[in-house]
Amino acid sequence: VKERYPHFNNALHDMDDILSLLYLFAAMPRKRLIAASETSTSERLCREWEKYVTLTGTLQKCFVSVKGTYYQAVVHGEKITWLVPHRFTQYIPKDVDFRMMSTFLEFYTAAFKFIMFKLFHELGMRYPPQIDERLLDAGAHLTAIDLEKIDDKKNGNKNNNEKDSDDEKESEQQVASKARIASLPAHLMSKNMNEDEDEEEQEENNKNQAEEKVDISPEFQNSEEFKLIQKEQTKREMSSKLFSNLAFFVSREVPRESLELCITSFGGIMGWDGEGSPFKENDRRITHHIVDRPKVQKKYTDREYLQPQWVYDSINAQMQLPVKRYVSGATLPPHLSPFVNDHEEGYIPAYREELDALKSAQEEREEAKRLEEDHEEDSEDERLEEVSYSEGLKAEASGVSFAKFITSSSEENL
Repeated sequence: VKERYPHFNNALHDMDDILSLLYLFAAMPRKRLIAASETSTSERLCREWEKYVTLTGTLQKCFVSVKGTYYQAVVHGEKITWLVPHRFTQYIPKDVDFRMMSTFLEFYTAAFKFIMFKLFHELGMRYPPQIDERLLDAGAHLTAIDLEKIDDKKNGNKNNNEKDSDDEKESEQQVASKARIASLPAHLMSKNMNEDEDEEEQEENNKNQAEEKVDISPEFQNSEEFKLIQKEQTKREMSSKLFSNLAFFVSREVPRESLELCITSFGGIMGWDGEGSPFKENDRRITHHIVDRPKVQKKYTDREYLQPQWVYDSINAQMQLPVKRYVSGATLPPHLSPFVNDHEEGYIPAYREELDALKSAQEEREEAKRLEEDHEEDSEDERLEEVSYSEGLKAEASGVSFAKFITSSSEENL
């Protein structure tokens, strides 16, 4: 692996092929020349990659096609695009040499583990992460992954060994016991809260470290290039919080794994119809219910009933689109590919023009809001300066020198 990829970015540049092959084998049936160990290992590695993407919020684009769902994430400045096949029964052609593909899979598995080891350690997380078999058996996907900080590795080894032995005993007795299933939602919610706290703490530490290390000259701060960089960074931060205040519930007929990746990558929380779900269908926190059927028998009035395309289109547009055209049973607008630049192609679809108009209006509102906040801050600073100036005049009139007044004011502020 080190001979083929002398630098880390060289390995990331090859992640397109690695991920596409891993997802292909993860979707293959366990028969003929495909070993069960290859399929299970590929499934586990794909789940680890999606967990990393949701932790870092690096997902940028997604597009549902006939072949499968295309995703694109940006890691260390490298654009990584991969294809996830649909959850259908895969047709295995006889003229494909799966033994040759297995040799590629063997190398790509080793390379993938090296890459994920470095990426997880950059986040301060232990690799490989542990899988909670109880949640996995209950239908959980990404929430079944137990993350552990590197600092807690020594203290947690003993507890993990005890936990693994307990899980083995429980699986030998009865994996799907009713008492354990009943306790899963509470366990899952506490797990999500702990993970959110760890993520917030990690983001704060990374931000503080970045502020300490980066020293920007005043000349560069006043340049147009620096302003453009700040604007792009603000856009990325806003897009990563696209669903931060939303709670989704997905029905059985929608692709749950795909929606979990998309929703949690942009700050949302998601529940489903199953034992491992963090909340039930009647939860009051739910703001959006994702369905893919013409009619819904039982509806709640405090939430929106939308088709899955709303999630994908909102991510590609980097804004929450109006829900009117995506409600249950409505004729959907065209699902435009984010990987095609319509302006360069010379043909701009009507819905693309509509999305561009919505995007421009949103940017104008955000710019106006930002200017208003800056104006309020400047007005507050001017008011404080006027107050300090008037107080200084009064002090001089009472016989106190300006130097003594400044010294006393600074001591009071401290």
